[in-house]
Amino acid sequence: MAVIGAEGLSFQTVSLSSLVRGEKPALAFFEAIDILGLLCWLFKDELLAKISASLDEVADDKAALSQQQREQMEAQIMADALMIERAECSLVWHAEAQHETIDLRSDTTPMALLGVQLVNQPRANGSGTSAGHAFDIVQPWRR
Repeated sequence: MAVIGAEGLSFQTVSLSSLVRGEKPALAFFEAIDILGLLCWLFKDELLAKISASLDEVADDKAALSQQQREQMEAQIMADALMIERAECSLVWHAEAQHETIDLRSDTTPMALLGVQLVNQPRANGSGTSAGHAFDIVQPWRR
């Protein structure tokens, strides 16, 4: 945050911009010392202690999920999201078959787009320490 160099002591800066209103609106730029960053740097331990105390104050450990419950819920959410995305891709492919153009979302997952499912299977010969991987075609449009 603070640097001592040939020019002396200097602090991290932040670039600011602002719209100047008037007869002809203009854009103004200004470089200033990053005060928020400086304060966080100076009072790091105090800030972390206050944040930790605030989290402890609002935490409800009795209602918290166990690690296993969180993993199960996350897996279910991911499976549901993939199922919905597969249905969306199926609708896009169906529209394309009707000569309609609908773009897929840019963040469409490849598994939904291609209609495949990752399946982990143990190795046939039992050697090695990691499970083998295979893809199965799920074709949600034919279910």
